[in-house]
Parts: sequence; C-alpha cells; structure tokens
Amino acid sequence: MDEKVAAVGDLTRDDEVAAQVATDLLKRPKVSEHVTPAERKRVVTELSRDDDTAQEVTRDLPRRPAVARSTMRDDTTKGPQIYADGVALVGRTPSELEQWIVDRAGTREPFSELFYANLGEPGSRSLGVVIGVQRAGDRLLTRPGFLPTGAMDAPVSFLPSEAWAPY
Repeated sequence: MDEKVAAVGDLTRDDEVAAQVATDLLKRPKVSEHVTPAERKRVVTELSRDDDTAQEVTRDLPRRPAVARSTMRDDTTKGPQIYADGVALVGRTPSELEQWIVDRAGTREPFSELFYANLGEPGSRSLGVVIGVQRAGDRLLTRPGFLPTGAMDAPVSFLPSEAWAPY
C-alpha cells in the first residue's frame, strides 16, 4: 500500500493534476467514507476559504434535515452567529427580526415569501428559515431554524417538538 501511495504522490506533484485527482476522489462515496471527521472538517474549511463558496455552503447546508434539527437545538447565548443578507439571525430581539423579515418580504413577489409557523414564528421561504425563540434569563432571543423547501408549509411536523420550546 505504501508504494501505491508514493506513486500517487509522485503523479500529483503538479497542483492542477492534484486538484483534479482530489476532486474526482471525493466524488466516490466509498472513498469519502474512509476520511476521518477531523479531515472532512479540514477539507471543508480549506475548500470554503473564499467568500462565495462559504456563503453558498452556509446557505445550503442548514437546509439538510439533520443540520436543521441541530441548529434549532443550539443555544442562542453560546451558539454560532448566522447571517442572512448581512443581518444577524441569532440572539436578536424577536420583534426586530420579524420586522426585518416583513420588510424583506415586501421586496419580493406578493404572498411568496413570508409565512408564520406554530405559535406565530415568522419565516422566510427564500432563506429557508423560521425564527424561533429561546428564553435567556428574563428575555426571549431569536433562534433560527433552517428547513428544506418541502417543509416550509409544515415546519412544526418537520422539526421535533423540543425545537419549538423557548426554554
């Protein structure tokens, strides 16, 4: 095996060849399964260094069901900040963020953007987000939940009940 690894190393000394080989290898599910979680994280970090790729990844990944569920359970006082159109979505005063969503919806096709879920949490179809809340002391702070397109009309049934609890 060491000889094979050395041979591949020799063949990929050229950066263009190495980039093409890496791209082709990562398309193979069986190859990706053998990459450790730490290496996967390193590769994603490395490949998303440019702003366009990073924005696309942070827009698309939260629409995956498992990621969306995890995001809704994150603690707004400790979790990561998430931005949409340059606006922070985590840990905000709910009424301020709702007004931003309403204003944003006003610039889009009528009745295509804004929706309300469960107990009146505002949501944005184009962002794929519903704005839940979490109690932080004697205040409520926003906690966004990201949803795939198919869950926009029924976010309550898509996310587990604990995702909606403000405590």
